[in-house]
Amino acid sequence: MHNSTSAHYLPICLERLKNWWSQNSRTHHPLAIKYLSTCESTNSQLYRSPSHATTLLVTETQTQGRGQFEREWQTRAGDLIFSLGVRLHNSKIQTLSIRVGLALAQVCAHFGYAVHLKWPNDVILNNGKLAGILVQTNPSAQDQMSWVVIGVGVNIASRADVTVNKKNKPAFIPTSLSQADAKWLSPKQGEREALIMYIVDEILLHIDGEHILSNEYLATLWNQHDIWQHQAIVWIDPFGQKHHGTGLGIDANGTYQMSSRRGQVAIYSGQIRLAHTESKTDSAANSL
Repeated sequence: MHNSTSAHYLPICLERLKNWWSQNSRTHHPLAIKYLSTCESTNSQLYRSPSHATTLLVTETQTQGRGQFEREWQTRAGDLIFSLGVRLHNSKIQTLSIRVGLALAQVCAHFGYAVHLKWPNDVILNNGKLAGILVQTNPSAQDQMSWVVIGVGVNIASRADVTVNKKNKPAFIPTSLSQADAKWLSPKQGEREALIMYIVDEILLHIDGEHILSNEYLATLWNQHDIWQHQAIVWIDPFGQKHHGTGLGIDANGTYQMSSRRGQVAIYSGQIRLAHTESKTDSAANSL
């Protein structure tokens, strides 16, 4: 564990973001890059402003950031906060969160960090939540294309001091790159910009590239990172009912699969947790 008191983060530089893209992008995808030192939410900002141009919005601080289930997304100085707006055919939306998650896992592997993926949209490092994804779509009534906004938050600043409310304990407490690697306590000039742009490049390769993965191969690769696979899990359905089973990974449609007493169950929504993290008072939960 590294001491966060010595952490130092230089402000994001818009020109460095643009220079990285022009010099290093493997997608050769035209990209409008914008930077705000603070905003209410990068996702909200892009969602309200559909464009024909693929657009990246980066900020240092969000005042109203939200994650899954409208939960507050808490950020700290140094974190990576950005959203990518892109027009996609509606047929690509179903597996979009899965493709983005795999892109993040592969970027982490490139930089030497072995991560797991928590369905549908979290990146787990050393048993803590490192990054989250929030996808929002703004469909067009005129054609089969939608304006899609992909929000990504990556924890850079230490979360070693985070305390957890036992009554509302998350499946994974927050962690950060600086807790795993001391270089992220005071990254060199341009390192945060390079990581943002590498992630954006990888996402675009996965969702709109010439060599986009088939859904079947996507599932195979994603399941190699699945935090729940072969684990005893509890699925909390949208009505709050709890169902026990074993994680099997996703299918080709990005739907999570769980084996149970009644056979294989497809999970489209709700939450999944490890069975042993649920309290003993939940012993009366349903077993499918």
